[in-house]
Amino acid sequence: MKKVFIKTFGCQMNVYDSEYISFLLKNRGFKVVDKPEEADFIVVNGCVVRAKPAQKAFSFAKQWAKKGKKIISVGCFAKFFEKQLEKFSSLIISPKNYNVFEKIDFDNLNTSKVLKYTSDFADGEYGYYKRKEKVKHSEYITIVEGCDNFCSYCIVPFVRGREVYRSVYEIVDEIEYLISKGVKEIILIGQNVNVYYHNGYDFKKLLLFILKKVKNLKRLGFTTLHPRDVDYELIKIVSEEEKLLKWFHLPFQTGSNKLLIKMRRGYLKEEYLEKVMYIREKIPDAVISTDIMVGLPFEDEKDFEDTLDIVNKVKFENAFMFVYTPRDYTYAGKFWKKYIPPPDVVQRRLRTLIKNVTKNAFERKINFIDKEMCLMYDGGGEGRGWNNLRVKILSKEIENLKPGTFIKCKIENLQGLLPYCKSFEIIS
Repeated sequence: MKKVFIKTFGCQMNVYDSEYISFLLKNRGFKVVDKPEEADFIVVNGCVVRAKPAQKAFSFAKQWAKKGKKIISVGCFAKFFEKQLEKFSSLIISPKNYNVFEKIDFDNLNTSKVLKYTSDFADGEYGYYKRKEKVKHSEYITIVEGCDNFCSYCIVPFVRGREVYRSVYEIVDEIEYLISKGVKEIILIGQNVNVYYHNGYDFKKLLLFILKKVKNLKRLGFTTLHPRDVDYELIKIVSEEEKLLKWFHLPFQTGSNKLLIKMRRGYLKEEYLEKVMYIREKIPDAVISTDIMVGLPFEDEKDFEDTLDIVNKVKFENAFMFVYTPRDYTYAGKFWKKYIPPPDVVQRRLRTLIKNVTKNAFERKINFIDKEMCLMYDGGGEGRGWNNLRVKILSKEIENLKPGTFIKCKIENLQGLLPYCKSFEIIS
């Protein structure tokens, strides 16, 4: 029996893809092992949206190739590093082509004649797995793959291809299977999850169809939202439907209208603020998280102040903050490198941004003190509320609590930025 080790670098999309690849390889008679040194083949699934994870994936693949392992390079980084990976990979597969795992002759894979499935996303169909052997209490499901936006700074359309949507019946079929295996929560994912459209079903209709069709689903969430495609009807649906997580991940990237236009984001600062303030009004306890970049080409102090203005008005519960790195293939990466601010300026802005985000997150989270919350226990002494707020559970009674158990507790205080409770009551 051939043995394979799968290493994933990147976001939920990569994790989902790795699980699908695992499913395909098991069907071919492979045994998935926990240590790379035990494997005959090593699958490296890497993301290239940011430079650091991309380099980690590349270094990991090269390291194990030098140790004599057969490397199968997949994911965004397979497309991005195609030429470099040819030197030490036996197989290179970009997203949307994973179904080729069903027909590859693994006995004859070698680095002298590298097999590549990276051009034009040949199969055109995005495969999915629904017969997963082991499930967690919360599972991700991809509903849309790729992106048609071509933001000037973003590499996703070049490495994941154009948008492909799964049918509502495929999606529901997979959800029902996972629920039958004991899954309590489903998170729908996509580069821009709310751009979904298939055979008359837009994203809002899809949500309502799932909620109507799947009877035993406890919680339903989704990520990542594109601010341009969020409308008031979607916010209204989230506020009214009990099973939907009151959580919005809304990357705004920068608060500068000048930069938003150059980035081709499709919205302005004022539009973004109007939508998130409506969320705050309609769902006061909703959690809003975001992505923010500093050091974009042409960014000056006024642009950065506009970013801080959004941060201080919205008061995000959580934010992922990055320094912009130029990406090959993109317009900004090709033509605007010389307009990136100096490194010392960028680092100063990042420190200031982190300080403001942390301060505002603290101010938002203290509002949850003394409130009762229903949590789903995730394990590791933590649970998440119906708004996806993470809560630490400081009680010895959790030792026998299974992940996926619903409990009720009262928030007592904060431990850093993490709300905590000291006692709980099991609901189900």
